[in-house]
Amino acid sequence: MAQELGSIETNKKLFSDKRAKRYENRKLEYNFNTVPFEWHFLKALSSINDGLEVIDIGCGTGELIRKIAQQKQGQFLGVDLSQSMIKSAKDKSKDISNLSFDVMSSLDLKIKDKSFDVAIMRGSLHHFPDPLKSIKEAFRILKDKGELHILDILSYEEKEIDKIFNKTNVLRQPANHKFYAKSKLNKFCKNAGFKEIKIFEHKITMELEKWLKTYQNYDEVKSFFLNSSEKIKKAFNLRSDNAKYLLDFKSFYLIAKK
Repeated sequence: MAQELGSIETNKKLFSDKRAKRYENRKLEYNFNTVPFEWHFLKALSSINDGLEVIDIGCGTGELIRKIAQQKQGQFLGVDLSQSMIKSAKDKSKDISNLSFDVMSSLDLKIKDKSFDVAIMRGSLHHFPDPLKSIKEAFRILKDKGELHILDILSYEEKEIDKIFNKTNVLRQPANHKFYAKSKLNKFCKNAGFKEIKIFEHKITMELEKWLKTYQNYDEVKSFFLNSSEKIKKAFNLRSDNAKYLLDFKSFYLIAKK
C-alpha cells in the first residue's frame, strides 16, 4: 500500500500545471507516449464504432479521446488522476459537446458497473501502481461484450532484457512504474475476466539523444546503453547512423473483449 501511494504521489507531482501545458508538444514530449501517437490514433478510429459510450482512463490532457470524439458519434469521457491534466483537457475541448472530463483514479473509478462500451488506456498503464486492479476496474465498468483497448510500449519476454528496459525507464522518468511484455499483458487481461485478447505491434525508431534529453539521469542512462553488452545492444538494435545513435522499441495496441 505504501508503494502504491508513493507511485500515485509521484504521478501527481510529475503531471503538474507546467507539464500539463506542454504535454501535447511533440518537440518537448519526445517520449514513449507521443512517438506512436498517430498509429494509436488511426488504430482507435478503425477499432471504435459510432454510437458507443467510450471512456479514456488516464487520459492526460485528453488528446486521443478528443480527436476520436471529433470524428466519431457517441458519448466520450476522459478521466485522470491529475487535476492539472483534466483542467488542460477541458480547456482544449470546450467546443466538443459529446466529450467530458473528470478527475478519477484508475484504481477506484467512481462509475457504475456496465456503463461503457469501450475503455481506453493509452500511455497510462505503465504509470499505474497496480495494473491488474486498474484492468479489473475497466472490466467492471464495461458492458457485456465491451472492449478494453490498451495502447502503450511493449517490454521484453526475456527477464534480463525486461529488467534492463524497466530499470533505465525508471531512471529517466520516475513516474514510469513498469512496462510489460506481451505474456504479462495477456495474463492481466485474463485474470480480470476478459475472454478474447489481440495485440497488434508497431516498431518505433528513436534517436537516443532526443529520447533522453527531456528526462532525468541523462548521462547515466546514455552511458549504460553505449557501454552495454552486445546482447543488450542487439535487443534494442542500438546502432550509429550519421553520428546519431538509434534504438528500436515496440508500441502495441491491445483489444480485450469481455
